[in-house]
Amino acid sequence: MRSSSSLVLLVFCAAAPLAAQVSVTRTDVERPRIEAVEARGVVRVDGVLDDEAWQRAVAVTDFTQAEPLEGQPSTERTEVRIAWDGENLYIAAYLHDSEPGALVVTDIKKDFAETEQDAFSVILDTFRDRRNGYVFMTNPEGARADQQVANEGREINASWECAGKSCR
Repeated sequence: MRSSSSLVLLVFCAAAPLAAQVSVTRTDVERPRIEAVEARGVVRVDGVLDDEAWQRAVAVTDFTQAEPLEGQPSTERTEVRIAWDGENLYIAAYLHDSEPGALVVTDIKKDFAETEQDAFSVILDTFRDRRNGYVFMTNPEGARADQQVANEGREINASWECAGKSCR
């Protein structure tokens, strides 16, 4: 039996040291920010948020939908925390679901197709132009996918592969 919430813990390699603030964009008008805390000790990627960094990280909870009703408040509670160290960006998310038996997973292979199934995505705007970046995704079964996007998401390079030991 599935629980009423899912936990996703992602680790991304960082090309350069990260600033203490990470922008989370929702609309052109509103640009909320989330503070990414520096991990002063070991961050275990084990799905349990008991490390010192997660205890200090403030959860962001005010999300809006991208689909099916863009801009509307989320229908389920979501909590996201971000931490970083000299080599990695850590993103932890509790993705609550009042009907976990209704989650849709159509693919569990690497670089799964994100359409027509439930997924959690993070877009890193490493160019700070709000047009180009990198997308990292996972689904409720833990499958992972990565893509490069350009031209405000109109161009998707699904064959791009995150390289390095931290892309796990």
